[in-house]
Amino acid sequence: MESPNHTSLDSSVFVLMGIPGLEQFHLWLSLPVCLLGTATVVGNITILAVIATEPALHKPMYLFLCMLSTVDLAASFSTVPKLLAILWCGAGRISASACLAQMFFIHAFCMMESTVLLAMAFDRYVAICHPLRYTTILTDTIIARIGVVAMVRGSILMLPCPFLIQRLSFCQSHVIPHTYCEHMAVVKLACGDTRPNRVYGLTAALLVIGVDLFCIGLFYSLIARAVLRLSSHEARSKALGTCGSHACVILISYTPALFSFFTHRFGHHVPLHIHILLANVYLLFPPALNPMVYGEALHWPMYYFLAFLPLTDASGCTTVFPNILCIFWLSMESDVLMLMALCRFVTICYSLCYSSLVAQIVKNLPAIVFPTAKATSFNTLVVECSQTCCEHMSLATLSCGNIKNNAIYDLIVTMVTGGLDIFCIFMSYTILIHVVGNLSSADARHKDFSTCISYIRAVVITYVPAFFTHHFGEHSILHHIHILIAKLYLLLPPTLNPIVY
Repeated sequence: MESPNHTSLDSSVFVLMGIPGLEQFHLWLSLPVCLLGTATVVGNITILAVIATEPALHKPMYLFLCMLSTVDLAASFSTVPKLLAILWCGAGRISASACLAQMFFIHAFCMMESTVLLAMAFDRYVAICHPLRYTTILTDTIIARIGVVAMVRGSILMLPCPFLIQRLSFCQSHVIPHTYCEHMAVVKLACGDTRPNRVYGLTAALLVIGVDLFCIGLFYSLIARAVLRLSSHEARSKALGTCGSHACVILISYTPALFSFFTHRFGHHVPLHIHILLANVYLLFPPALNPMVYGEALHWPMYYFLAFLPLTDASGCTTVFPNILCIFWLSMESDVLMLMALCRFVTICYSLCYSSLVAQIVKNLPAIVFPTAKATSFNTLVVECSQTCCEHMSLATLSCGNIKNNAIYDLIVTMVTGGLDIFCIFMSYTILIHVVGNLSSADARHKDFSTCISYIRAVVITYVPAFFTHHFGEHSILHHIHILIAKLYLLLPPTLNPIVY
């Protein structure tokens, strides 16, 4: 008869701790997680949309990229929602069945991603070493079969995992020191013989990471040998340039994966929070960075900005922490509008440099957008203390003391976000109008101006109610009118931007 301290998996409820030792920083850690999740959704959906709507991109390399983006989205949806629930609300409780499902899907999607990366390496090998046979080897049928093999391989290799976990009993803690149900993290909680689980985990890792890395290394060795035999330096640079983005993705994907794998088995002296952070890097960074790595080849910066705009709108409307994260997202939206103006400016005024200049902006988008939004929301938290669910100046006006510091802060934040962005937008369009006005052809002028109309409408819709709400007529108009316009500022742009574009 089983001891009362032993619990079968079917009746178990596990608790995900998050990141042990960093519990006090969970709220702040949620900001980069939220940003990476946003970048993952925006970037990968944009890649899928651009490739689907552009017939010139219906080639093997880009079809494999579609597979990679689909797998990245699926893996992100398996991880990020629960991770944010843990970091925001401490909602770490998870049933045994949900834990097994999350474990299966996370590891299966990671295996599928590894298979797709192997297929992409094979694609580069055929393109460089056998260019005349490229279209006959990588036909649409073969590409579809490779996609099916990736799905079946990941699913079959993960199929034994739930059954091996179900045979275990858990007589000690049910607290998983992790942010998701990772296989070995759950196995370490079990009582009894866990040798089959450990052997299975090692075998699966070797069959995926080991075999795939060996084959990728072999393909790139053959590519390097073929490229070095080329007589032209320009031809060598062009051939290697087509492999650069794929090599970056391989490093981004496999480096944290290998670290996590070896830490579980040999890294007993690595601090637990370091291990957990790198395990999350393995799941969060590749899906977010892959679109940026491949974006230059697709020439889709304007679509990227356009996809980022509605996502910040949706996040601002539905955020869990209304004031801090709403200000975070709306500050980010202002930066995105500024970058879209810069994109139009470069397109019309420096068309020959468009690809190189805008590609650099896209690659550095998080570095441009995130610090401003983070600083704004952080300062709001400092000023408002615990009253983070209210609008800043509405709360400040209720105070009996001196609110000059609050008013100055509010003005500075407005100038740093709205003021600076509007100035840059105005300068971009002033120069743009000057350049377009000097064009000799009326058709050319009309065509260039027409590409900017929808953007100008979005700027007007966003900024007019924002400035009216905060800085005009607050003491001379009815209070309910002021509140209604404030709501228009939050609700109208997210609603009308998709219609405008």
